[in-house]
Amino acid sequence: MITFAGWVLDASIKGSILIVLVAAIFALAGSRFDPRWRHLLWVVVLVRLLIPYAPAASWSLYGLMPAQERMAAPEAAPPQRIAMPAFAPGRAEVVEIAPRQAFLAGPWLLGIWLTGVLLLAARTLVASIRTQLVVGRAGRRAAADPLLEGIVAGFRRELGIGRRVRIVESDLVRTPALHGLIRPVILLPAGLSASFSAAELRNVVLHELWHLRRLDVAVSWLLSAAQTLHWFNPLVWFAAARIREERELACDELALSLLEEEERTGYGMTILKLLERFRAPAPIPALIGIVNHKQKMKRRLTMIASFTNRARFSMLLLLTISTIAFAGLTDAREKRIVRKLDPAVALSAERLDQRVSLELANASFSDLLGAVATQAGLPITQAPETATNQIQQARFTLKAENVPLHALLGAALRPFQLFAEPEGNGVTIKPGEPRRRIIHKVDGGEPAVIGEAEHRVIVRRHKGEEAKAVLDRLESGELGTGKKVRIEVLQKAKEGASSDGKSRSELTFKFDEHGVKSEGRMTLEITK
Repeated sequence: MITFAGWVLDASIKGSILIVLVAAIFALAGSRFDPRWRHLLWVVVLVRLLIPYAPAASWSLYGLMPAQERMAAPEAAPPQRIAMPAFAPGRAEVVEIAPRQAFLAGPWLLGIWLTGVLLLAARTLVASIRTQLVVGRAGRRAAADPLLEGIVAGFRRELGIGRRVRIVESDLVRTPALHGLIRPVILLPAGLSASFSAAELRNVVLHELWHLRRLDVAVSWLLSAAQTLHWFNPLVWFAAARIREERELACDELALSLLEEEERTGYGMTILKLLERFRAPAPIPALIGIVNHKQKMKRRLTMIASFTNRARFSMLLLLTISTIAFAGLTDAREKRIVRKLDPAVALSAERLDQRVSLELANASFSDLLGAVATQAGLPITQAPETATNQIQQARFTLKAENVPLHALLGAALRPFQLFAEPEGNGVTIKPGEPRRRIIHKVDGGEPAVIGEAEHRVIVRRHKGEEAKAVLDRLESGELGTGKKVRIEVLQKAKEGASSDGKSRSELTFKFDEHGVKSEGRMTLEITK
């Protein structure tokens, strides 16, 4: 749930950026966009708020957001193989620059968000069920009006709507509206056909059929989902209001485009008459009405009065919407920066690469660090944050034969969410995941990452057989200059925990250094 809530907050932040951008575009050049185009651009914002995954691209709008240095997230399953070339001159470090990700500050915020989601979802569900029951009862009571049925049939043919559209007039509804997408129904308040002329009824039916033709009910459901998930974001409510307003303007525009010039004034008068007699219903995803709130009707009436039946499509509009869609519906790419590693840090990392044989029985963490420091010939210190860590009370029983020091130290630190950071004056034990990878280049060839993260990087970027092929190329030296380098492979990894609080790891290594093959084994038992 926390991961999902984190995605919601991240999507809300990115959606907010897109909302501000779209609002700025309309503030500067809104008159150049017809309502249909404005509605479409707002729908791009809606998609951004709901898509669970967006492809990474260099042209993403969110590449302008501040980035953070981080390591790739570790895999859930333990790695089966780790490839590691020998150290060579020309050391460097790789820093992963990732787009800044949103996160929740604490469980209490998650609870507040989830409460709001459940309340809004329940309100929407109850209103939708109630509306469905009203439609069902109204449909059973109402008799078909031949005039209205004829109007609907005529416009269905003109708009290319193949589905049957029922029209129901009942005292159970309070305003004209379209209900449903699969089995659409046009709902009319009781007595409307008697108090409205045939021309006025045509205007009402035409408007609602355009909602059906444009799939506005489906968009309304998506809009409801976005508002439910992002209820805490006022910009999302602003965008939702704009979508609903542009939706009505778009249907007015499309309806006017099918009417003769002398009929358009009558269409405007119909809207005024509806406004006088009915009020806008509460937003319900399955119900699309024709009446806005009164404060939003002025813009509709102004557009109707000044309407001219001319196409407003242009390449500029298409280019603008395409650019916003490509920039807003993609995520920024992670960047990898390779920079020269400080020689003193490189020396500390190289000393951790040497292979040793070591045995410890029921040793403390300080004893373990002391033994590693002696073997590596460099000081190992602990960051102040690790002083109260559970590792300080743990006991370690270790048997290692021909095992790299970094692998030995990593196996002991990982269960406690710690890592060893090579520095200029030695090695420091720190909490969390490493923020950089130390690498080297083989005679100017492609860089190869040192440490467990190498396997994970390959798995993340290459799937299935391709991953194995890449690892084979690395082990054969093909990614270098063709010269053989030392290859270290963690061939087997067994981990387990017993009921007495002990955890046990068995690691098997295979090495191939300039054609000379050897093996290494390590058994580590930790009592927490």
